[in-house]
Amino acid sequence: MEQQKSGSLKFMDFCAGIGGGRLGLENSGMRCVGFSEIDKNAEKTYREFFGEEERNYGDLTKIDTNDLPDF
Repeated sequence: MEQQKSGSLKFMDFCAGIGGGRLGLENSGMRCVGFSEIDKNAEKTYREFFGEEERNYGDLTKIDTNDLPDF
């Protein structure tokens, strides 16, 4: 299977946990633009893996879709 060019598709990591799903999508050539996680311990681990730059949009049920980046 041929990989897509890096960054050609963007995604939000909803219900992110510690980022296991993100790894698979990034390994397929996609780029994460933000995440949503309410568990503070999971977020701490996620940030250890992926850095502090990305915004955590918090509770999935309370996200204002107008506040999300393009993906």
